[in-house]
Amino acid sequence: METPEDFDTLIEKIRSAFESADLGAISQLVDEHARWGPPDQPVPTCQTRDQVLEWYREAKQAGVRAEVNDAIAIDDCIVLGLKVSGRDDTTANGATTDRWQVLTVRNARIVEIRGYEDRESALAYAADPVPTWGPLPLDDPG
Repeated sequence: METPEDFDTLIEKIRSAFESADLGAISQLVDEHARWGPPDQPVPTCQTRDQVLEWYREAKQAGVRAEVNDAIAIDDCIVLGLKVSGRDDTTANGATTDRWQVLTVRNARIVEIRGYEDRESALAYAADPVPTWGPLPLDDPG
């Protein structure tokens, strides 16, 4: 587990990278074996840093932007509250929608990202993670 100071620093780096949509900065925060997807998928949508970055790249090119309006550290997870704009399926006429991501951290790197549509589900997962996608990258097998 990271220290509270490590998490504070990491949260600020994440906030800056996500809000600026800086793919280079995001790349430095994400482990090469990171995975990302909705919690109900049996297999995550993205299973490498390159796939995660491609997902963010496509969203950026489509005009999607996110503002971090909440960040809560729970054990080795960071729950991000996001105001998302520019998604055709969820926003119209400049409106925003709320989304949450649970970022699991190992050795100051994001190893897993799970996307949620409500805050309560994101907080519940962070408080009691269920590893439905198998062991996390960078976990010690022994």
